[in-house]
Amino acid sequence: MTLTTTLTDVAAAYVGFIRNNDHDGCRRTLYADDAVSEEASVLDGVCDEIVTRGIDAIRQKSERFFSYFAIEDVSISDPFIHGDQAFAVTFTYRVRHRGSGELFDSHEIAVLTVEAGAITREVFYQQP
Repeated sequence: MTLTTTLTDVAAAYVGFIRNNDHDGCRRTLYADDAVSEEASVLDGVCDEIVTRGIDAIRQKSERFFSYFAIEDVSISDPFIHGDQAFAVTFTYRVRHRGSGELFDSHEIAVLTVEAGAITREVFYQQP
């Protein structure tokens, strides 16, 4: 893992990785090994629990997500900084369910905590 030194550096790098559709590079570069991910809800087969602990488990959850869904388009806001340890971003996704072919929009807010130059926690909020 390559650590960046400031919250604004981490936030800018996070947004850059997502805009370049490099989710794996984002996790590999910016996340702490013991990071925690908290989803808004359980999604059978993808995320069976709200809280996922550890970078390997987060990576596996992401792989399951991408095996079920294809991201047709993603838009991410510039980061909103909170103090010196957190930032938030908004996402708008155009998603296709791989099994049914159904196409839908998804909107999320992510709040990420940064400690010692690495993301240690991500919390996702979804529109119903």
